[in-house]
Amino acid sequence: MPKKSPELTAAHRFLAGWLLATLALGQTVDSTQVLSKILDRVHAGDRSLTRYVCRQRIVRRFWVAGHSQRTPCEVMAGSAEASRGMKLARVDRAALDVMVTQKSEMFSWPDAAQFDATSPAQVLGSTGLSASGDFGAFLSGIFGESGVRFTYQGPVEAGLVRFRYEVPQSISGFEMRDSRGAGKVGYRGSFDADPHTGDLVRLDVESMGAPPESGLCDAWQEIRYLRQARGSDLMLPQQTTTAMFTVSGAYSENHTSYEACRQFGVESKLVEDDAGAEVKSAEPPAPPPPGTEFEIRLTTPVDSETAWAGDRIEGTLVSAVRDGENRVLVPDGTVFRGRVTRVEHDSEPSRAVLLGIGFTSVVLSGVSVPVSLVRAEPGATGLWAFRGRKKAVLAKGFASRWRVPTKEDELFVTPTR
Repeated sequence: MPKKSPELTAAHRFLAGWLLATLALGQTVDSTQVLSKILDRVHAGDRSLTRYVCRQRIVRRFWVAGHSQRTPCEVMAGSAEASRGMKLARVDRAALDVMVTQKSEMFSWPDAAQFDATSPAQVLGSTGLSASGDFGAFLSGIFGESGVRFTYQGPVEAGLVRFRYEVPQSISGFEMRDSRGAGKVGYRGSFDADPHTGDLVRLDVESMGAPPESGLCDAWQEIRYLRQARGSDLMLPQQTTTAMFTVSGAYSENHTSYEACRQFGVESKLVEDDAGAEVKSAEPPAPPPPGTEFEIRLTTPVDSETAWAGDRIEGTLVSAVRDGENRVLVPDGTVFRGRVTRVEHDSEPSRAVLLGIGFTSVVLSGVSVPVSLVRAEPGATGLWAFRGRKKAVLAKGFASRWRVPTKEDELFVTPTR
């Protein structure tokens, strides 16, 4: 007797399970009751998310038009065909912290002392696609507004049910933006949920067009939620995919994962910006005066294969800094702390690796003192380009010159946070 193919057997088991779930759900599901349960679940989860902080890891990819002859905007962002026939031009990755309240999402570098950015772009810079709303914005717009249309689609795999929805532009809070323009658009999509608990498992969002003169075609996002233990009201994203097309034919796609989610009470201090810094004295030392220059040698290597923008770095002062009377202001070996600010691999129009670093504090008399340094050389930045390379390292011992910015520098400096 011929042996069954293991792939075929697995396929039969999946199909049989799906059919059983379909038959069972078809007999028992009251779509109105299930939708009501989902609404209650979302509202309970929204109330539970106050002051939740999660680490997000973002991998951003950017394609340019290749040999494909298709017309821009004819393929939907996020579809399997979206990047087909295009050239992958850039990949970068970064880690951020996001804090969600009942009203907004705030962003910072990991373990920063405060959250002062309302979008990832304000931390990462304008290069690349950035998006927010994974925690509550879309949920509030879909499940918290009257005028949203819901349609029951029926059972899907894993015992879940699917609904479609549509949010018209008149009540939409979905804003699409680029350097040429911005505006709010309507959106639609679907979501899968557990009909017994009301837990959302998956939600996708598709923009209905794009703002005029924005240079954008459409946007798409899928959010997959972490399955919570019974009795928990939390509704936390586990991973998201965000995609967008431009009228020029360029395509961007971000993959974001979440980890280390935790809640802070009203009285809780978030995280000290320099974890592990020495105990602060009552009288903290004054920061070095504007114009003071330092040569800093890295003690933390930065490898393009493993580093993320947002990773912490340390370096030490190569030689002491002295004043006009030859008194030591900052001794040699003084520790400087900062972050990786860029990890990027380019392949179009030419191959290169970009690594960026910045220093944000110096340890003086055992106390971590905030500073915001700029490169000492005229026109230099904290970004190093390795042309023609697939990988690169700022090795332990790599030295670079920095200075405390003057008033003239501050006109052009973007803080590393």
